[in-house]
Amino acid sequence: MRAVWNKILSGLSGRRFKNKTMTLNVSGSCLRLFSAEREVSGDICLHSSMLIAGKWHSSRDGLWQIAEKDGVLSVTIDWKDVPLRQIWQFRKIENGFNWVGYLDVKQELKVSRMICGIMLRRDYEQWFSSSEQGRFPGFNNCWENIFLQDAKGRLLAAVAHEQLPAVVLENLQHGELLLQNAPQDCASRALRLEVDNHEESLSITRYKIFNLNIFVLAKAAFPDFLKEKKKQLLESRRLRDGNLWLA
Repeated sequence: MRAVWNKILSGLSGRRFKNKTMTLNVSGSCLRLFSAEREVSGDICLHSSMLIAGKWHSSRDGLWQIAEKDGVLSVTIDWKDVPLRQIWQFRKIENGFNWVGYLDVKQELKVSRMICGIMLRRDYEQWFSSSEQGRFPGFNNCWENIFLQDAKGRLLAAVAHEQLPAVVLENLQHGELLLQNAPQDCASRALRLEVDNHEESLSITRYKIFNLNIFVLAKAAFPDFLKEKKKQLLESRRLRDGNLWLA
């Protein structure tokens, strides 16, 4: 069985999905993010993780299948010990990728927590959100959460540093943004989303669990990008508040 598993992972490695500013590189059960041939991801790279019955089940532990059709990269992940399947779909957008995640539930069960996101190289020193900014702390021996005033906001970014571009996570659905330092042994910066599930049991069906944009931007392009995103945010709030007033 181990030989079959290794053969499958070997067959996945080397697949690439390219956009103008970035590349997703399949490496075993891992999606690594590159910009101009320089890797910006770290440790477990693009990933998801689910807490079920007190045990974390990471996308790195699943059995992966990869397909590309009509400009969409699809990743299907199954686990041997839980009746779940995740389907990731990546589409190219300007300066990045749209990443949508679905969860197929094969047997009713409770998922206590669901997290997805990207781990970045330890070289990043500063972060940025929709309403604040700061510096990453030093690493220690455990996961460290960095408090965000607006965890329900849409944007979370690692600011460009030296030869590394800015990496931006944009949440297009529900959930709360998580900014974290990984422990010293994997020493990565984490831009993540915790999916809302309210401790409910999941029925046998398909759920759309997250919808994210990931952007990679040169240092010079980052200010204009943020200006445009803030403009879009203000416009959406204006429309929302107008609709509430009309109601």
